[in-house]
Amino acid sequence: MEAIANDDLGALRAIPSRLADAAAQTLHDFIWTFLTGNGLVFDGVALFAAGHGTNTAATSALSASTLAVARKVMRQQARYGAASQKLNIVPKFLLVPADLEDTAFRLCTSAVAVTASGFNATEPNIHQGMIPIVDPWLSDTNDWFVVADPATCPTIELSYFNGRAEPELFVQDMTNVGTMFTNDQLTYKVRHAYGAAVIDWRSFYRGQG
Repeated sequence: MEAIANDDLGALRAIPSRLADAAAQTLHDFIWTFLTGNGLVFDGVALFAAGHGTNTAATSALSASTLAVARKVMRQQARYGAASQKLNIVPKFLLVPADLEDTAFRLCTSAVAVTASGFNATEPNIHQGMIPIVDPWLSDTNDWFVVADPATCPTIELSYFNGRAEPELFVQDMTNVGTMFTNDQLTYKVRHAYGAAVIDWRSFYRGQG
């Protein structure tokens, strides 16, 4: 009770916004784990596997040449039950840890080809236009991921309980009920119910340096 009355710095009043931030971070980590955890998807095979059109390379540090391999693999992914029908999926996003930010930025924005020693002004950069996404949550400094445009090929489906995309915050602050009555303690509860699944492994590629 005294702490609430003397909250001059607004530390207690900031708790709800911090709880909302924590809920968002929890959802963020949940989605990223689909990539970093490489769990089984709908067909009983790991997301990144040889059986998925070889959409993973175990010794493939991020570079213009390895990114070109990723583009080729994604373009040559085939329809279900029709290996001769190629889907021609074009990569849109390059996901990297903070350690690879500089490399990813060069590959995605340079107008000319990026080489190991710098740039080749005589050749255009085929990767220009891809969107780099840098996330320090990625703990493996060598892993990088390529993801297709969800508008052209499904990626991950995320759904919320009763369509509530925002977390719900409940406050128990009635003075004659619960902990406020027994101990003068204000109680918060955050509820955020959701689920997700990989819809199509053809939208993903992983490189491991």
